[in-house]
Amino acid sequence: MRKSVWKLLLLSLAPPAVGWLFNASILVWSEIPLLSGLVWYGLPLAELFFWYQAGRKCRAKALGYLPSLALTHWVVAAEAAVYLWQFLFVSSEARSAALAGFSQMFNIFVIYTARLAPLFETRPNYFGQATFLGMELMGLVLLAGAFSAGYLWPPKELNE
Repeated sequence: MRKSVWKLLLLSLAPPAVGWLFNASILVWSEIPLLSGLVWYGLPLAELFFWYQAGRKCRAKALGYLPSLALTHWVVAAEAAVYLWQFLFVSSEARSAALAGFSQMFNIFVIYTARLAPLFETRPNYFGQATFLGMELMGLVLLAGAFSAGYLWPPKELNE
């Protein structure tokens, strides 16, 4: 069990690592038309599929749902908490660029969440602080949803 906990803690570093690679390599792949489309649209879906498979692996190891969810999402939850702190409670002048940038690293789902995020704003067709907060929280929900779907579906009775 102890070895599994360490594996889950290391697995929780996957979303920020993928996000960092996604953002760090954007200048390279954005210049190649076919590659940019594949990366921009495909990598978020690949990460969701990976996270779905991680949920299935956790269920196969007979770890509890809530402990598995907490151990695999602690980094993403910490990033979301830092995002809320940096963008809601700290003034623009006092904001740390490193913390603000790191807090957004896991969310590569912008291409999908940007369509729904303006619903958080009071003005139509406006992208403001509530829009970006909505995109971050939707990214967290997407990751947790993919993991939960892998863990909870299909029910165990159908698998055995």
